[in-house]
Amino acid sequence: MLATLRAIGRDLGGALEKLARERLLGLDNPVRGEVIAALDDAFTVAPDLPSARKQCRHLLTDLNALDAAKACWPALPEPVGEVSVVPHRHTVAPIIEPWLALIEQHCTLVPEDKRFIRLRLVTLSPGHAMRLARQYVEAWQQAARDEPRKHAKDNAGRRAANHLLITRLSSKQ
Repeated sequence: MLATLRAIGRDLGGALEKLARERLLGLDNPVRGEVIAALDDAFTVAPDLPSARKQCRHLLTDLNALDAAKACWPALPEPVGEVSVVPHRHTVAPIIEPWLALIEQHCTLVPEDKRFIRLRLVTLSPGHAMRLARQYVEAWQQAARDEPRKHAKDNAGRRAANHLLITRLSSKQ
């Protein structure tokens, strides 16, 4: 699977590819595929190769990023080895990010939506992520209201909200 990333121009580099191999080694193929998809997404949204590699390393090593990924990939095991040390909180962390909870209260999300939103908002400051979450909900609801066909309302909202997220994040880079 890592060879496929290389073949499509997603060059992790030697050390990062080694780390990815270690992380993927004990996973089932469907879970490996999800992790590879997340790495590919990091290259898709990054403005340059160093930023893409930095995001991939973050996804593979940061405990908070892995916790967010576990919501999408429950079979993802705890990291081992050269993982950066992130201090543990003394309180119980919420299972879901507040900005994702806000979106879920107002929009009908499927698992792919949650993954898409998480990949884009998890690296932002909490305040910025919450502002984008509110804008996401507004875009979804407006597009759903504007769609005359009842059965197409959710998809219209989803398309509009995802487009808003992509354009807002790409304009910040």
